[in-house]
Amino acid sequence: MTTTINLFTSLSKQLKASSNTLKSFYTEDPITGNVVIHGATNNRPKAYAGEIIDCPWDNPKTILLQRGNAFLVPNDFPALSENSASDPQLDYLANNIYRICNARGECLIVIYSKQHKGHWLTLNDETLNDVVALWAMSTKRAQEKGFQYAHIFENDGPLNSMHHPHGQQYNLMDIPPFQKHEIRRAQKHFAKTGKNIFDMVLEAETKNNERIIYENEDFIVFAAPGAKWPFQVRILPKKRALWVFEFSENQQKQLADVITKVRKSYAAYFTNKYKPTFMMNLIQAPFDNEELYRQVYGFRIDIFCTALSDKAEKLMFSLENATGLIAYSTTPEEIAEELRTTTGE
Repeated sequence: MTTTINLFTSLSKQLKASSNTLKSFYTEDPITGNVVIHGATNNRPKAYAGEIIDCPWDNPKTILLQRGNAFLVPNDFPALSENSASDPQLDYLANNIYRICNARGECLIVIYSKQHKGHWLTLNDETLNDVVALWAMSTKRAQEKGFQYAHIFENDGPLNSMHHPHGQQYNLMDIPPFQKHEIRRAQKHFAKTGKNIFDMVLEAETKNNERIIYENEDFIVFAAPGAKWPFQVRILPKKRALWVFEFSENQQKQLADVITKVRKSYAAYFTNKYKPTFMMNLIQAPFDNEELYRQVYGFRIDIFCTALSDKAEKLMFSLENATGLIAYSTTPEEIAEELRTTTGE
């Protein structure tokens, strides 16, 4: 055990001192299975100042993709390295109890607009439609480049380090742990019932109707039972898909609409004095086995909101962090009712 820890410490120092472009690697907790990315850069700023004179995203130098006012650019401070070469020390340590391996991937920024200040709700419909279309383009690009998984997300709230309308995309060479777990559960469900779990959830929520917050022609948004956060909501397409690029142009516009509606509900419910942390995640299928995923999996968007009420934050303490059991006093039906009546219109 001591030898492994010493080797790991030595390896970390070596990688950090080796060059300006550092290698990325994963470490795994052998007891819990938690995986940590040790990032490729050591000069990541802890936070940007509130006022930025020369924001790098006002006029980006390297544009990988563009759709109208939306741009896909490289992340200047990537956690992953696309060119992370195999290292014999990593291969050696992978045989010990602490699994350590190269973390290859690509970290990108999805710039919603050149408009420096603002957020999703300050942008016009045309720009938001461009953002969703760019998500489709960037996901297709990830598939064509041979990545295993594309994760698109946005963090918003008081702890956000860059106040320019944007999201991020991590293109991974490995399927993330949560998605591996979900796929295994979906396979077991299909083996037992012969039905896709996403189809069954959609049917149940449509019939129940109590938890639905909003729906349009192509999508529903509802307060998810069993959610990690009290004000967590889920967006499902009414016709199951695997990736955002499978949606038609009209469906992409409908997706932008449903995201805007739920974000207006959040904005209206939470007062100006209290702004919780907000996290939007596009959960898509991996690219490695389309036949399997057509059978058992599906596309969704999960929006995590760390609020417990309109005045308080939900924090994860001992019970939640040690056991995975989440405790709070509100129900999905109550939350759906609150958000339905505060649409922000």
